[in-house]
Amino acid sequence: MSDSDKIKVSWDDIKDPKVDKELTRQQQVQSQVFAPAPAPGGKSYPPPRQYGSIAPSVPAPVTGRRMLTTPQYTGLAGLIGALIGWAITELVLRDSGITSAEDVLIHTAIWFGLIGAAVGGAIGAVEGIMSRASDKALKGGAIGLAVGVVGCAIGGFVAQKIYTAILHSSDDISIGSVMLARVIGWGVAGSFLGLGQGMAMGSGRKTRNGLLGGLGGGLVGGLLFDPICMAVKSDVVSRLIGLALIGSAAGLLMGLVEQWLKDAWLHVTTGPLTGKQFVIYKNPTVIGSSPKCDIYLFKDPAIEPHHASISHDGRVYSIEDVGTPAGTLVNGRRVGRQRLQTGDRVQLGSTSFLYSERAGRPSGTPASA
Repeated sequence: MSDSDKIKVSWDDIKDPKVDKELTRQQQVQSQVFAPAPAPGGKSYPPPRQYGSIAPSVPAPVTGRRMLTTPQYTGLAGLIGALIGWAITELVLRDSGITSAEDVLIHTAIWFGLIGAAVGGAIGAVEGIMSRASDKALKGGAIGLAVGVVGCAIGGFVAQKIYTAILHSSDDISIGSVMLARVIGWGVAGSFLGLGQGMAMGSGRKTRNGLLGGLGGGLVGGLLFDPICMAVKSDVVSRLIGLALIGSAAGLLMGLVEQWLKDAWLHVTTGPLTGKQFVIYKNPTVIGSSPKCDIYLFKDPAIEPHHASISHDGRVYSIEDVGTPAGTLVNGRRVGRQRLQTGDRVQLGSTSFLYSERAGRPSGTPASA
């Protein structure tokens, strides 16, 4: 294209009153063309949308894929871990050559230990996986595996002792006494399944939640094991279903216990982690773009490695910005340090949170340790 073919617009052309007059005429024509025809009965319709206006650009909120709730992903992790544990035990312990009561104790301890390693490792790693923090996932998984294998091996040994004692104390062994023995034994072993997450975080409350959830899952699995075995008439299938139940029930109950006993939490409303809920356990809880933070917000240049922290003095929770360039906003206002109340909107970079506290815990009530 030659220079003579190019359209050239000068400042004189832009300032020419004829330009404004022509734009006004075009707008009038458009309004007549797109005006809705009168509707029968005298009804009217809303005016058509206007497009193409020039306005200062405002970045749209970043939204992410909706995530599973805490009970859902801990339950799923427990199920996956249980299925892995079942596959391992069926392969490793298929021909164990049990010939004595001592062999039964050792076999049971190893069986529970392998199951505990798989379920504990999966549940321990899931929080880091959901938060996309690989370091946390590896640490939580390793601790969960270690606690699971040792704790469940000991729990399995104790469980077999309890199981044998209950059965030997009755001359007439009924299905009821078998189920009671199984429930107590599996409950003892299951109580170790959820300890890894809490120990990895250094949180007594998280450890307590895992203990209670694992205990509940063990009780459920033990209660249903024998009825399932009678229904399917297969020890292998019964173990598969029973372990799937104990793993998923343990994980689900851990998540539910966490929901029931939480004091304060942040729910992500916009950003890559939309739908994720962060229960505030540690004091302070550090928020930032470093994987070492308690709340890890990744791939956002506006968020500093250590951006803000939430702390409580035993009664109220407060958020504090550490002097970052982008700042921390509460209800749209930049703050240095701000007391938080239920319903507050907190924003760091492209991530927004809704802050909530447990209902029935009014301001001034000490937070749980």
